[in-house]
Amino acid sequence: MSEDKKLSVIIPVFRTEEYLDRCVSSVLEQTYKNLEVILVDDGSDDNCPQMCDAYASKDSRVKVIHKVNGGLSDARNTGYAEATGDYITFMDSDDYADPDMYEYMLADIGDSQTVICGMRRFGRENTEFPNYGEKTVLSGDEAAKELFCDGKIKNYVGNKVYHRSVTEGVQFPKGLNFEDIATVYKYLMKSEKVTVLPKYKFNYFIREGSISHSLSVKNLYHRFKAHMLRYEDVKDVYPESKEELLRQMMFSARALALGILKEDSFEENGDILSEMTAFYRENNTETENVSLFNKYELKQIKCLERGKKEDFKKLKNTDFLRKVNKLMKG
Repeated sequence: MSEDKKLSVIIPVFRTEEYLDRCVSSVLEQTYKNLEVILVDDGSDDNCPQMCDAYASKDSRVKVIHKVNGGLSDARNTGYAEATGDYITFMDSDDYADPDMYEYMLADIGDSQTVICGMRRFGRENTEFPNYGEKTVLSGDEAAKELFCDGKIKNYVGNKVYHRSVTEGVQFPKGLNFEDIATVYKYLMKSEKVTVLPKYKFNYFIREGSISHSLSVKNLYHRFKAHMLRYEDVKDVYPESKEELLRQMMFSARALALGILKEDSFEENGDILSEMTAFYRENNTETENVSLFNKYELKQIKCLERGKKEDFKKLKNTDFLRKVNKLMKG
């Protein structure tokens, strides 16, 4: 693809002054030059606002939006509302791109509405996510199903570029962490074709204190909620994926329950407990018939369904037995 198509890169910014220059420089120094870089200062109280303004003063492709803090989803939605590109992508301000990432992706997008490249994860751990090993073109439905089973397509937004047509009408859920889980699949479902490229070009940084790696009850609840919203949205559209979706939900629900037990915060998290137990009571027939669940996991689901402290203590014991059983099987 020639550079006649503009790419809007939307970067929410909040308390990442240590990493911001690496991120923004990696975008501005791309070999693909027809960019619009939208920096959304989400009420950051460090040096990020001044740094954003400095980038704009040096490069006319940079647009800065200063706003009251509203969270990552709100910042992405705000940036998207100002985007004018033919293609849209998002990047978090502690991640960064290889110098030719966008040229590589757009050169091979063809008539697909979404293109995905390989990604590396680094920080506390260094790894490359598995991918197809060669250029692969999927239908949007095939790509969504691969995402639902947490396969070779992941929920992360940074290694994906979307044609504007599939982003219209889609909003990140404001106030919800793990918003990618509740959003990215919608872009894939709206895509007629999805191109997946083999080279690793996107760098996802795991930093201490980041939202996605906090084990607070609030954060664990948000992850469970994001899985629940996605399940409710697609269970009738992709019935063949229901088991995988329920399995991922169970992992999130189990972590949430154990988090509440660890903090002994049952009273202050009564609403969360009610929401979680209500889901499992209303869907007990569905969960009991999931062939992917082993006997330990089925016992855990019953504990989640009841939702009392004594049940969560049993859940902890059953989780230990589940792990031992897994180790014994190799």
